[in-house]
Amino acid sequence: MRPQNPVEHPLRTAEEFRQFDSTLLDAENRQQLANFLATLGGKDVVHFARNIFRALFDREISAQLNYSGQGKKVGLELSNIYSVIENVFADWDADRKHCKRDLVDAIRRCFKQDYDALRQRTRRATQVLDGTVAHKGNTTTDTTVMT
Repeated sequence: MRPQNPVEHPLRTAEEFRQFDSTLLDAENRQQLANFLATLGGKDVVHFARNIFRALFDREISAQLNYSGQGKKVGLELSNIYSVIENVFADWDADRKHCKRDLVDAIRRCFKQDYDALRQRTRRATQVLDGTVAHKGNTTTDTTVMT
């Protein structure tokens, strides 16, 4: 039987991240997370990182969290969550085909892709609310009345 994801729902905010991270101070909780993440795997380090990322994080969190905590964001790098990810990665990559840098690059890519997608979705939503919709480089006014 596959271990259950101890994250009730993908983490969306820095506060949810901090709260879940603090639960990993308990060894049993750390082991439960490690057992679950170990079942996800991936055909390469990029897919490994993406599978773990999707299991833990909602796209929304990329506005408040990144790998190193640059800017005003919370950092994943020094967290208990990342410590578990590193340990699972070491077991997954038992042949040592990859280095830690490969994992870091893949995780950073996940954050960037999610942040870019979040910004694009926010931009589209703003355009719809403003009544402007971009079509192949042109901006037109949508005169449709919503009732």
